[in-house]
Amino acid sequence: GTFTHNGGTLTISGTGGVDTGATTLNGGTWTNITTAATLTHDGLTITSGTYQKGTATLAVQGGLIMDGGDLTSTSGAVTVDTSVNI
Repeated sequence: GTFTHNGGTLTISGTGGVDTGATTLNGGTWTNITTAATLTHDGLTITSGTYQKGTATLAVQGGLIMDGGDLTSTSGAVTVDTSVNI
């Protein structure tokens, strides 16, 4: 499956995780991603907006494409299994 976020704010908190298929951020903000959360995407495309990773672990099990927008991180691991296109 796929997950597309077209605006607004998505807040993730707690100690669990988010595991999505191919994910696209088309505006808006993913924010407050702190604590021990793990974010896993089968691919991540950011065309606009801000993905504020915070201290969470980010695992991209596919490619990372940034065609605009921002990816910010306070700390925590980031892994991308295949290609990075910025």
